[in-house]
Amino acid sequence: MNVRTKNIGNITVIYLYGRLDIFEAELAEKDIFDIADKNNSSDIILVLDGLDYLSSSGLRIFISLKRHLENNGCQLFLSNKSNNAVNIFFRIVNIKDMFVIFETEEEALHYLAGAGNIYRAKLPHDEPVLSVNK
Repeated sequence: MNVRTKNIGNITVIYLYGRLDIFEAELAEKDIFDIADKNNSSDIILVLDGLDYLSSSGLRIFISLKRHLENNGCQLFLSNKSNNAVNIFFRIVNIKDMFVIFETEEEALHYLAGAGNIYRAKLPHDEPVLSVNK
């Protein structure tokens, strides 16, 4: 599995590529948590479009990361195309309601920067945005 990141204001976007299975999970978890800890005041968007496969080991990483971020006052958002095999996995294990999942990275960024959330998001050249809808 490969991981790529970019920072947009106080938001960290993490792109995952390849297979996130039991064989890749330990290293992937270390990489993802290292990124989260390095950017400890950032909300994180995980972009899952590049994943070919997701196992329960990968799902465990997402759940652990969500809890870790929430304990630090941050939030985890997922971006995943609805025709992706990962989305089918989410429906099968019935956890879609556990995460805020957007169709695209752009929708997630728009949500974080706009009136659709209670989180403070600051994009380049913008003032912080506060809102009350969740």
